[in-house]
Amino acid sequence: MLFLLYGKNDSLIERTVVEISRKYPNTERIHLNAKDITPNKFADIANTFDLLQQAPLITLRFDRTVTADPFYDVVSQISPQTHVIFIFPFDLSPSHVFIKNPKSVKIISGGLSLKTVADVFKFTDYLFSGRRTDAYKELYGLLSEGNDGFYILSMCLYSLRNIFNVAFSSPELAGMKDFPKRKAMKYAKVFTRDDIIGLFSYFYDIDKRCKIGLLDIHTALCLVCEKILAYTKS
Repeated sequence: MLFLLYGKNDSLIERTVVEISRKYPNTERIHLNAKDITPNKFADIANTFDLLQQAPLITLRFDRTVTADPFYDVVSQISPQTHVIFIFPFDLSPSHVFIKNPKSVKIISGGLSLKTVADVFKFTDYLFSGRRTDAYKELYGLLSEGNDGFYILSMCLYSLRNIFNVAFSSPELAGMKDFPKRKAMKYAKVFTRDDIIGLFSYFYDIDKRCKIGLLDIHTALCLVCEKILAYTKS
């Protein structure tokens, strides 16, 4: 599946990328900048599968200095199993090559049902900022709307991974976008490296207990919340 995501709202773009990504949970993520890669190299990466023959999920970000046409020309060479999100963090005119000739690209200008994703981001922001009451109110709202508890748990882990990337200067940090990076930098001031490693271990244990039926997901979410809030000294 090929997606076209464009517009000036950076936070909305990041949230939309997360919503698309969660539909392919076992897929390798690859983040590319069009200014740093040739169209042919991009096509090669898009057609390179892992050892289990699973195709990747690629985000390809453009800026105004990059001509999109050569990348559009190699779209037909990309395996239909590969998922690519073309990101233009600015408005596109009707004459833009991806708009005028969309081929099999799904055009998203600000779309998807973003209410749930926005609420999840608000919840994790409250949680990692130590705002106990606000975090639980948001969690209650998410669950009341019928949102999947395992998805909410995965978004907590997503935030923790971003904090890890910042705290440990992970190579993944270079590929992080500004919005989640700024959030992670704020959270990383609250947690020590030992805290972060401990939280990963705790998440692993909670996930395992849920999967073997020793713990229900709602209880698991409350336990995770209390664990994180304890570190924030809320």
